[in-house]
Amino acid sequence: MHKLLFAIILFFLVGYAKANNDSLLYKRTSYFLRASLHNGSIFAHSKRVDYSANAPVLGFEIELIRQRLDNLDAHYNQKGFVSGFGLNFFYINNTVIKNNVNAFYTLESNVLKTQKLNLAVKACAGLNFISSPYDSVNNQINWSYSSYVNAFLALGLVANFQLNNNQSIGARLAFNHFSNGAIKDPNLGVNFFTGALSYQFKIADNVKRPLNLKRRLKRFEGRPNLQFTAFATYKSSTVNTEKFYLINGFAASYNLPFGVKKGHSLAIGVEWLEDRAISELFNHAKRTNANNQRVGITVGHEFLFHQFTWGQYLGYYIFKDIPEMDNIYHRHTIAYKLTKSWSIGISLLANNQKANFTDLRLTYKLVNRKKPACMLPDF
Repeated sequence: MHKLLFAIILFFLVGYAKANNDSLLYKRTSYFLRASLHNGSIFAHSKRVDYSANAPVLGFEIELIRQRLDNLDAHYNQKGFVSGFGLNFFYINNTVIKNNVNAFYTLESNVLKTQKLNLAVKACAGLNFISSPYDSVNNQINWSYSSYVNAFLALGLVANFQLNNNQSIGARLAFNHFSNGAIKDPNLGVNFFTGALSYQFKIADNVKRPLNLKRRLKRFEGRPNLQFTAFATYKSSTVNTEKFYLINGFAASYNLPFGVKKGHSLAIGVEWLEDRAISELFNHAKRTNANNQRVGITVGHEFLFHQFTWGQYLGYYIFKDIPEMDNIYHRHTIAYKLTKSWSIGISLLANNQKANFTDLRLTYKLVNRKKPACMLPDF
């Protein structure tokens, strides 16, 4: 009876949508090209990278971005957002840090929106390509990076002013970072601040594509749940950059979805890990009784997309035997849902501006499977 009632309701809703509002059945998107010029300088966050302090940075960037015109993704931000892909080139006036190219995905989420002006938070993540990494024979001075390919991250504030329906200009302040995620040491990373001016123009307006109704009619996971994660990685040590050591651990968290249509989640958890790269440092320092394990508690926020989860967490070590390491750390995770219960992902753990390690993880979600008597479609 419930299935029959659901089918009847769905039939009339779809019929009403076809007659009155095709935005319920089509994804409507406008596309833009944006060109930006960057100017800034390197921030030397450690005495070991003083060779790069205040080095000038100039950059050019091109982005292909899209703006949704329908209301199907409004549960992420009622004020709207844009997303897309970009490529930039940074010239760095320094003898150690070389010029580099970055390919990235970007997301801008509006915090203030008027008829002409948008203020947004902008995040970028992708790959960095650079030459002259650390080499124990030919390039011992470079403690900033030791890989030709690294991770690129950027976070900033953007102001866009609309000139007309097709063009806009903008200004941005950004903090940029690249490193290899501590897969190989030394890896103190490169941090630089930039300001940018941009020009944006529309290349396609109101492009309509049919929606995958089967996927769109599925509800987001709106119920609280428990998650259990196993993670592991290999990384080198600063005392032996040629050998890689196992890091493994387990985590558990309580996740509480919230917000409009449950597009966000609050996560509170605990994690344990064993770091054999730290053991190598202990052996080198003749600290034979030191413990290579750590236990931390975390609290964080997650964006719940249909197949992906993007999480940011702040942690505090309640146990560690490493006085040189801060008690406070942060973790950033992207996970892909294989099924309703299982997901795989990648995560970066960092202390302040320095990456500690990047791991691969497998997560199992335990949730109450009891469903309401009837569920209306979630357009």
